[in-house]
Amino acid sequence: MADQTDNPNALGRAGSPAAEASGAEPGERLGDRLREVWKRSGLIQREFASRVGVEVPTFINYLSGKRIPRADIVIRLCSIFHVDPTWLLLGEGEPVSPPADDDRFVFVPLLESRVTAGPEGELLYEDVADRYPFQKWWIQRLVGRDPRRKDVLYLVRIRGDSMTPTINPNEIVLVDAGDPERSRILPGRMYFVRQPDGGVSVKRLVLNEKPERPALVCMSDNPSYQPFEIELEPGRDLKYFVLGRIRWVGKEVD
Repeated sequence: MADQTDNPNALGRAGSPAAEASGAEPGERLGDRLREVWKRSGLIQREFASRVGVEVPTFINYLSGKRIPRADIVIRLCSIFHVDPTWLLLGEGEPVSPPADDDRFVFVPLLESRVTAGPEGELLYEDVADRYPFQKWWIQRLVGRDPRRKDVLYLVRIRGDSMTPTINPNEIVLVDAGDPERSRILPGRMYFVRQPDGGVSVKRLVLNEKPERPALVCMSDNPSYQPFEIELEPGRDLKYFVLGRIRWVGKEVD
């Protein structure tokens, strides 16, 4: 698994009073909280790093603040050791992960199985691997206060490398599959899109509204992948092709 650094701000307030109270760098403060979780676990350093899924030198860099864990590492650590991710990332709240009925949080399902597109462009999946807490205030800022919007948020593990270095293989993204995000294209933003072969992938999209046949221009961040177009079939709604917009990749994306 790749071991590159992300800046995970989505589960708490970047620049909040708690985040700014100390003169230390954010990674150093996170490292202190990570050290607290490690010591509380009773495991030796090598065992703890192995459980989290990183090498010991990488774990040492997390502790020292030289590196910040990727989103999937944070999610795994919080799940295994029952830690509230908001506290781990930003020092807000309590260390213990909230119970499932805590209304301060929205619990977003993690889809580990292969995701496919349904007949109306809806996300299809086999099962939910787990559910992870996100602060309700952040979810409301992201999608608004309509309670139905939180029901179409999903965490999805990315398998391919077409969006590296923005999204690396095995990293987790937050997908907003609500109708407002599927009914319009914000140029250059990242979306889950239905491929011509029936598969699903993440691409940056631009809507080419040419009169004879409008099309979605699909672009990868990995320069090894060439842009291509998906023609919008007459009679097909845009939502048939666009399954959702990527809103978080270990850091918030606009």
